[in-house]
Amino acid sequence: MRGRLWRGRLAGKRVPWLVISVVLATGCAGPKGPEPAADRDAAVTSFQDRAQRLADLAGWRLQGRATVESEQGGGQVRIRWSHQGRQGRLAVSNPLGQTLMVLRHSPRGLRLQDREGRTFRGRQAREVLRQRLGSWVPVDRFSGWALGLPARSQDPPARLDERGLPLRLERAPWAVQYTEYRRTDGVWLPSAMEISREGVQLRIRVDQWHLEWPSETEGGGTV
Repeated sequence: MRGRLWRGRLAGKRVPWLVISVVLATGCAGPKGPEPAADRDAAVTSFQDRAQRLADLAGWRLQGRATVESEQGGGQVRIRWSHQGRQGRLAVSNPLGQTLMVLRHSPRGLRLQDREGRTFRGRQAREVLRQRLGSWVPVDRFSGWALGLPARSQDPPARLDERGLPLRLERAPWAVQYTEYRRTDGVWLPSAMEISREGVQLRIRVDQWHLEWPSETEGGGTV
């Protein structure tokens, strides 16, 4: 019965908007997450070294799956997220690969395109999000959260593991819990996380990371 209910919710438009709300950016129940560091000073040093390494990125891409649970229901979607410079793009599709929504974020503002092809920009895009979700969401924070970084990447969060990796980040009313990390290009990146606020929980499983370093992007490029 629960499975039929979730599939029914996916047929509507609520689930994609909820996914956008927490990822601007996975049916997973990850194993027990890493434990807090015993040596806080060493963990902070490792955190800062990793943050500096990630600051050198020219861009990144990820592919994954997401499972959302909310008071309106729940469902599963696929996500393809890319970020280059100060521009980001998040595409949300259903399990069959059909695009449900595309979000673009840059210093010039937001641009949303829904499954019907309608496009919303700037204040209109923000207002559409607010109306659909009941509140505004910190879109500008999501690219940092995807990498496992707080709003200010050099400020270590309260909870780190032995490798200096964040276990939890918070920006009220949102909280991010990291349950798994994977090493990519010599850098530890989140592979499973839970992003939540009252009434909404999103579990993300990253299937693939691709990091772009300056030497790989000389000559320009677009997201």
